[in-house]
Amino acid sequence: MLRVLTNLNLLNRQDFEAPANVVNSGVTGTWVKMETEALDFVSSAGDFAVGPIWTESYRDGSIGKWTPEVAVTDQLTLIWGKMRALTDQFNGTPAVGTPLRVRTDGKLEQGTANSNYIVAYCTKASHSIQHLGTSHTVIEFMTV
Repeated sequence: MLRVLTNLNLLNRQDFEAPANVVNSGVTGTWVKMETEALDFVSSAGDFAVGPIWTESYRDGSIGKWTPEVAVTDQLTLIWGKMRALTDQFNGTPAVGTPLRVRTDGKLEQGTANSNYIVAYCTKASHSIQHLGTSHTVIEFMTV
């Protein structure tokens, strides 16, 4: 789940080809990198990532089930830029101010400045929200 709180006119959105491993195992809000003109997961935790997948997934949260056009095009929409957002795609219990890196499964987790590629900072600790009729445990983050 990814709920962007920043004005969408200030962000970049583009469709990119995605290999089966990303299409089959990802959900909205999963962070990925660009690998030879296609999306992929980072090789090791803390590697450089571009941004989260913004393509809408099934409302029941089923992993790897995207809107119908993905099956036809094999493309997912990536969103990037300076943004504030909510996501349930995180691991651990990051506190406010925690630097966040990307894990190999595309989720955010606590990172170490100067040792990892920090993609965001936690701006609101873990809390519950209702999104599309489902309760989610999320963090709020601001990208760098």
